[in-house]
Amino acid sequence: MQVNNRLFEIVYILMQKKKVTAKELAKRFEVSTRTIYRDVEVLSGANIPIYASKGKDGGIEILDEYILNKTILSEKEQNQILFALQGMEKVGGQDEKEERFEIIKSAILNKNIIRFNYYNSNGEESKRVVEPLQIWFKDKSWYLISYCIDKEDYRVFKITRIREIEILEEHTEKIYLK
Repeated sequence: MQVNNRLFEIVYILMQKKKVTAKELAKRFEVSTRTIYRDVEVLSGANIPIYASKGKDGGIEILDEYILNKTILSEKEQNQILFALQGMEKVGGQDEKEERFEIIKSAILNKNIIRFNYYNSNGEESKRVVEPLQIWFKDKSWYLISYCIDKEDYRVFKITRIREIEILEEHTEKIYLK
């Protein structure tokens, strides 16, 4: 496995599991624990909020609030990360959820506008047309950060509450997040 692929997978493992030992990561990637600690240093140097702690409850962790911002990544890195996301999480493992995630991934990479029905926590439905910007993992759930065209503001949508999603022909070249 290439170093870059390993680094991205480490980030996503930490976003999913919150804390892992260097020994677990070394075993998974078939490298030494020393290599894993070097990887932690590289990621930390790239301003990813990752750190290692020693002791009985020690391990490697990433800050809960960490958001992966696609605007600072090359297109190749975006593809690697989003494919890793799909492979690791599969958003619950069901075909419908996998398809939804694939559509969102494609729209972000190709700068397409998407339309979908969204169900809030009370089960109320709304129709949305958005410019997808980021995928965000927090509290064991995936979220879509986007610019809502109707509301003319940023909105965060829990991916599992998105239904009947479709990519529109329209493209955007705007970058709203700075």
